[in-house]
Amino acid sequence: MKAVIAIAVVVAAARVADASCNICELGRELQGGAYLHEELTLVTHVEDPAMTASGVVAPRTVDQLGLAGFRLHGFTGKGANIGYHIGLDLGLGATLGRHGGFAYEVGFLPVGVGVRFGQSSWLTLGTGIVASGATGAVDDAAVLPLDVDLELDANRVRVIAWGRAGWTAGSPQRHDGAPSAPFADELEAMVGVRIGHHYNDYGFPTGNGGYLGVAYKELFGTRFVGLTLGYSIDMATKQHEAGHGERNW
Repeated sequence: MKAVIAIAVVVAAARVADASCNICELGRELQGGAYLHEELTLVTHVEDPAMTASGVVAPRTVDQLGLAGFRLHGFTGKGANIGYHIGLDLGLGATLGRHGGFAYEVGFLPVGVGVRFGQSSWLTLGTGIVASGATGAVDDAAVLPLDVDLELDANRVRVIAWGRAGWTAGSPQRHDGAPSAPFADELEAMVGVRIGHHYNDYGFPTGNGGYLGVAYKELFGTRFVGLTLGYSIDMATKQHEAGHGERNW
């Protein structure tokens, strides 16, 4: 009986060790990157609401919109330059206009893909669900978004750009809300330049710094333009060495 128990213990230990080796090997194979944007966006209307597809022109309810929050996104995969993307966005603030009040925007993007090129430059596509609204001014609604993020690294200088097209559900007020995008109800974009630091300690390219960008939104049938002031941190995994069965990029 003791011999049987000893053999069982040895077999169990071998299986645990094998599983640990597989996990370690998977960890070595995974590639990817992550980025955190902490930002404040202030936009003001530049054009009154346009006529909707139904021929109705609603009065403008929002003159200015301000949101402060963060965007936390990452992607990972076994491939050298393509991985699975996931993102979380949060913005809280206020509106000014005929009915100013508390405004919010919360997004969860669990489905997407990220493409990495260079050491720490990437393009990501993501979708999921966004909930947004403003008390007294804009109906709450669920939005089906298509997000595009582009980050181009040049050591101390980094270009940060993102855009979103959204389709609303549950709010007739917010349908046909993007005058120049008949295929979507909402349209947002931001392009900024970061001046900061770039490190490559132990083979992990990382960077951080403040950035200033131009923000553009088409919401509630109204065009808005403004500025985004933010701080971002990015980090990527080590690149595979050439000659180890992976592309060196």
